[in-house]
Amino acid sequence: MRLPTSERHQTSSFLPGGFQFVRHVRGYFSMGSVVLAWAYNSYIIPKLVLFPLWNDGYLSWFPVFAFCFLAFATGSLLFRSISSDPGRIPFDTRPTSADKLNWTHCQRCLIQRPLKSHHCSKCQRCVRKMDHHCPWVNNCIGEDNQWLFLLLVFYGSLLSLFGLTVDILYFYVFPKCLSCPRDSFFFVHQQFLMYGVFISGCGLLFVCSTQTITQSANII
Repeated sequence: MRLPTSERHQTSSFLPGGFQFVRHVRGYFSMGSVVLAWAYNSYIIPKLVLFPLWNDGYLSWFPVFAFCFLAFATGSLLFRSISSDPGRIPFDTRPTSADKLNWTHCQRCLIQRPLKSHHCSKCQRCVRKMDHHCPWVNNCIGEDNQWLFLLLVFYGSLLSLFGLTVDILYFYVFPKCLSCPRDSFFFVHQQFLMYGVFISGCGLLFVCSTQTITQSANII
């Protein structure tokens, strides 16, 4: 039996290197907000706090390196979580005679699938051991990328906590920058920019910490 045309429509576009990207309009906003918050914090904190204090001799290289490492690791894991295959089952998959009793039939895809597989209404595909469809990465979390997603939310929690700590120290502990050009846009509006760091950092920390706890409990 052939799959209906509406169900056969591919929701994933393929990128070079085998990466995939789910085309889901409502997921773009959630994913874009996370990417924007990560980019904002990863740029503003070194620009306004870490690099100036390092240049003025108030900070060693280690906290600067640690933050840049966390920002790079989180960004890399974010891209991989967005573009990875969670374990989508191909439409032409057929069980062997030995496995047939342990497979079920999907009423949406009209295919045979292994146990614990679920159909994602947003991806329009069945996914092996699907945990959930995460709007923050606009992708399913399944058998092939659950550990990747767990690493993402773990590193994201560390990055957000680091950023909030730096933000609080900036307002109450760190001295004013001596080498910063005082007529630059970033120096003139630095307090408002750091308020933005606090707001976006709280949002990221809430999302990442709750997902870290949930995913750790699921894997264990």
